[in-house]
Amino acid sequence: MNKKKNKLFCSTNSKESINQEESTQLELFSQTTEKNTYSVVNFGEISKLKQKLQSATESNQTSLNQQTIQQISGQEIQKLEITSFFHDTRKENSDTDCEVHKVTGLKYIPEFIDQSEHNYLIKQLDNQPWLSDLKRRVQHYGYKYNYKARKIDTSMHIGALPDWALDLAYKLYNNNFIDSIPDQVIINEYLPGQGISSHIDCVPCFSNTIISLSLGSACIMDFTNPSTDEKIPVLLEPKSIVILKEDARYKWNHSIAARKTDKFQGTVIKRERRISLTFRKVILASS
Repeated sequence: MNKKKNKLFCSTNSKESINQEESTQLELFSQTTEKNTYSVVNFGEISKLKQKLQSATESNQTSLNQQTIQQISGQEIQKLEITSFFHDTRKENSDTDCEVHKVTGLKYIPEFIDQSEHNYLIKQLDNQPWLSDLKRRVQHYGYKYNYKARKIDTSMHIGALPDWALDLAYKLYNNNFIDSIPDQVIINEYLPGQGISSHIDCVPCFSNTIISLSLGSACIMDFTNPSTDEKIPVLLEPKSIVILKEDARYKWNHSIAARKTDKFQGTVIKRERRISLTFRKVILASS
């Protein structure tokens, strides 16, 4: 497939190198197995653990003191690691980013994951049951969203995010794309000819940032201004993310036309199976 980039709308930032301290913290994070505990970490307790972190790093400002870490229990190590990950490694976006200038708050990030991560995620999702209560197949994680009621409360909580979803949620947060760790993920499968109608994600249900990761086939997502009927097509390529904030989140509708081919910048793109992973932070309503 001859891929067409969103070149008309892009402004590129150069990739920054990760420093030794960040590398050490990320290595610790990757070695932690019980990531599902992070969503319920008590940050009051973590303030005490940060003192241990400070003591551990006094002798070496670029790495953690392994002897001190060994004196901390396994549970505390997990909390200490995620404290480092949350509070010490956040940085400005270091990926190539493309701002869609006509839509305030809309950003497109190509190659957010690599091919091995892409293939791993598809395998993980296909090992889980799909729901068929919509025209397309879906999966829900964290909270199950009620499309008709358009609200989320504590009764809709279906468990902690799985490890693969948490890894992506932390990566989104760490890259400064979202202000809070996402706690709800919806998976949509689009076969050729399937799409999604023009909409704005439920305003009272989710926070001010919506992020969607594309797997499989490329497709065009249309952003439409309901006040002017202006339509902006954005090509969503596999491994990319699209970020909706500000006007893109609240004032522009987004949709995917139900068709089997797309035409973008003069090139016809045949659709194949596409899977989207949409990350959101829930705003809980009263049960």
